[in-house]
Amino acid sequence: MKPEEKELNQIAYEAQVLQRNGQLMSQQVESLRESVAQFKTGLDSLKAVKNREGKEDLMIPLGGGVMAHAKLTDPDKTIVEVGGGVIIEKSVDDAIKTLEERAEEAGKNMKEIETGLTEITSKLQKMDARAKDLIAKVRAGEQKAVEEEE
Repeated sequence: MKPEEKELNQIAYEAQVLQRNGQLMSQQVESLRESVAQFKTGLDSLKAVKNREGKEDLMIPLGGGVMAHAKLTDPDKTIVEVGGGVIIEKSVDDAIKTLEERAEEAGKNMKEIETGLTEITSKLQKMDARAKDLIAKVRAGEQKAVEEEE
């Protein structure tokens, strides 16, 4: 096998690995986007609850497009999941702060992954250009060999 062919095989293998990594990173970005959207929805809801001060009925989503009317028994307290299925009681202000921190952290992670995706795209473009050069060399060599045989 010619050196150019070996290098082409190596480039093809590395490109496949980079593409798989890029796909995984894209999925992570999408998951983080969804998380940020959920955090923002939660923030909007908490701020609305804080402004109502428990005076009005709320519509609580139960799932599947079903909602229920509800009244807050203690509009100053919320229940917040802190991880591992553990929940604690926090004030509305503390819950808002928690969600803001989570949204900020998810946003930072998303930007880091997007930077990695940009790097992968750049590497793939360089590999593509190198592969095209090698293919041209191989074809030129094959053409030259055919001409010499004639």
